Amino acid sequence: MAQLMHNQGMIVANEPVRERLCMLESNLKRLGISNTVITRYLGQNFPLRCRFTRLLVDVPCSGEGNYRWDTQGRVRHARRAVRTPDDLPRLQRQLLLRGFDLLEPGGHLLYATCTYNPAENEAVVQALLTQRPATLQPMTLPVPHSPGLQGWKDEPYDPSMSHCWRLYPHQTGSVGFFMASIRA
Repeated sequence: MAQLMHNQGMIVANEPVRERLCMLESNLKRLGISNTVITRYLGQNFPLRCRFTRLLVDVPCSGEGNYRWDTQGRVRHARRAVRTPDDLPRLQRQLLLRGFDLLEPGGHLLYATCTYNPAENEAVVQALLTQRPATLQPMTLPVPHSPGLQGWKDEPYDPSMSHCWRLYPHQTGSVGFFMASIRA
């Protein structure tokens, strides 16, 4: 983001986990980034006194998009069992709602995960669409992707969910991701 902004303007990087602050500060210094202020709030409690024109909500997730299989069919990246399956979607919904509430009118938010799980992706975005006046926006980048799911487990999603992106390793040669471009 700092590169796209030519190190101008201001970025607020929020990192609630103390152990990750050193790494964030080190990376900012190593890359010569000087337009970033670091805060340490729980994202779902980020103060509403500030408003932003653009926001990246890169939520904690199960990380299924980072799993790789070795030649014998074993998972090379094991899941850290720190949360129950329902904890992550609940936290993700809270983070996305707070992110949306921090947007200026007409502001833009990118919701991102590195998982395939619809409960952490489309279902979280669907919850936002039903609780706030949010609009999903098409994304136009030259990146191979699949559209967001139109439903999961007999739960239909808003038709605009097709604007979301699912990026799979076989399409990109990278890890798996989900992205939703949202306008206030």
